Amino acid sequence: QREIFELNKEQDIPVADIATRLSINEQVVRNQLSAALKTIRTELQNHAFLLSIFLLNL
Repeated sequence: QREIFELNKEQDIPVADIATRLSINEQVVRNQLSAALKTIRTELQNHAFLLSIFLLNL
């Protein structure tokens, strides 16, 4: 997931090129990008919750 995410979002490589480079199906690339974004969203939500608790206790 991380490699696919970095190739697509940080290096701006299209899904088709990533699929070719990694010898995998384009749909697998799309699925992995979706899963990576879901993980990032979840982690951000978890950290936002902890940060708000910390700030409320100041």
